[in-house]
Amino acid sequence: MPEIVLNYDYVLQINTTPEAETGTYADVKKGFDNIAEALNEVVEQSSYLGDGGYGSSEVTGGQLILTLTGKRYTGDPAQDYIFSDAVYYNWGKARKTDARLICPDGSVISCPVTLAKATRSGGAANSSTAVSVEVHFNGKPAIIDTRLASLQIGSLSLTPAFDPDVLQYTATATSSSDSITAAAQDSNATVAIVNGSASVTSGGDATWVSGKNTVKITVTNESFTRTYTVIVTYNS
Repeated sequence: MPEIVLNYDYVLQINTTPEAETGTYADVKKGFDNIAEALNEVVEQSSYLGDGGYGSSEVTGGQLILTLTGKRYTGDPAQDYIFSDAVYYNWGKARKTDARLICPDGSVISCPVTLAKATRSGGAANSSTAVSVEVHFNGKPAIIDTRLASLQIGSLSLTPAFDPDVLQYTATATSSSDSITAAAQDSNATVAIVNGSASVTSGGDATWVSGKNTVKITVTNESFTRTYTVIVTYNS
């Protein structure tokens, strides 16, 4: 069944310590009440002698830019970094950091960014302070995928049918063991399978106890994980 996608299901994170060897990511949430995305595409339009006056277009480039607007909240790690004097009143390297956008499907868009066109004050005398900032992605964003491409438990039927975005399943076993095979969408990701407390290698057999067996398949990509759960019922 189709489902509506809500803006608050997205999580934007900003690295507040870009100079450190290991970044410190803060959620961009408090105070910001609107986010707008634009690819800022470069469109080349051409009309040739044989086109009868009609033209054609090619998208030759672009840059992902997120625009955030809202009100100022001191004490919020993301806002305190974005609107700090060290960032706000300086240029070049001072405006550069890293950002990642965690999407509702669990995928992560990651990229070096530049903080631009920041405003940290403004509004009516008796209103909260209005703020805004543009987050310019520098280069092509990397997609960090933690989804499975496939999941098979012997010849068992999963309920519901396997879908990379669905995390919970049930199945009924008729024999005391079945093989479990799972593969990640991203070749850089790793897959760990556990049946109860016993680890299972992908392609290896899981042994069922009478009753309900909990199988967890965890996909790890960089620092992000996603866990699928299958409850396998076996009546000996």
